[in-house]
Amino acid sequence: MWGTSMSAGIHPHSVRSFGRQGCFACTLPVLLAIGLATVGCEGAVDSDDLDDENGLGAGADSLVGTSEDNPPWGQWTLAIQYGRVGEVVEPTIPLQVEFREDGTAYSWVCAGAPNDGSFDAVCDDVARAACLVGTIRWDGEAWRFAFPELENLEIPDLGDITPDGEGGLLLSYINPSYSGALFERTAEAGQGAGCTP
Repeated sequence: MWGTSMSAGIHPHSVRSFGRQGCFACTLPVLLAIGLATVGCEGAVDSDDLDDENGLGAGADSLVGTSEDNPPWGQWTLAIQYGRVGEVVEPTIPLQVEFREDGTAYSWVCAGAPNDGSFDAVCDDVARAACLVGTIRWDGEAWRFAFPELENLEIPDLGDITPDGEGGLLLSYINPSYSGALFERTAEAGQGAGCTP
């Protein structure tokens, strides 16, 4: 019962204090209202029907980047950074990329953003540092990005974009010091300059 109250967003001390005062029944309507708010007509709310705070829809991106018909347009924020293949590295650079329909790719570090992987907002234009401007294209089999500053590195998988099937994109060697990074969509692609080198 107490665990249910905590998961429903009610502070456990509030429930206990009502109970001590002999008014636990007062909390029952609140608990029922919270329970009803999380259940639809057919049962639990389907997460695919919900919009996230950026209006992109939870689960709407499961096919993003999988084909030419499902391009990865938008602004993306680094969520998990990998060192050796499969090894998570911390701290996480607050790196963002933007892929646009015109084939332009931008990459920047958001100055002042947390470096723990929790940053999930669109970076203010004035805070965009270490800007790279490049391209994104469909090569007939997969989406690939390229930044002129990275081309001389001769890393075989540099520029590979691999969808994770859950709306995220694994970008190979987006930061050449690391094997890759998992990005999550933060917003739709913007207008104007993504960043200025």
